[in-house]
Amino acid sequence: MSSRPNIIELLAKPKLAAMLVERERAARRPVLGWSGLAMRFDPQIAMFGDRVEVTVHPKSSAYRAGMRTGDVVIGGKIHVAGYGDVPLQNLDRLKLPAGTEITVRFCRPGAR
Repeated sequence: MSSRPNIIELLAKPKLAAMLVERERAARRPVLGWSGLAMRFDPQIAMFGDRVEVTVHPKSSAYRAGMRTGDVVIGGKIHVAGYGDVPLQNLDRLKLPAGTEITVRFCRPGAR
């Protein structure tokens, strides 16, 4: 069988087809425990030192909570239940389990 099965091979091997469909579905799901926040560098915001602009992935829990790309995390820290205040750049290193509550103070530049 080739690296990419053709339709005949998939019809002949329904378990293979089901496995490939599930693999595709899993690839589209958001990763559990992932906040969806990534730091962005903006020189004007970096001058203040205690603010961090973020990129927000559209399928993440941060997006569902109302954060958007370009928002600024005030203080550059996020409060994590059980850990206290954590710098944004260290958040993913904690490998928090899904459902861990985090509190983010942020503002949206240009919002009125």
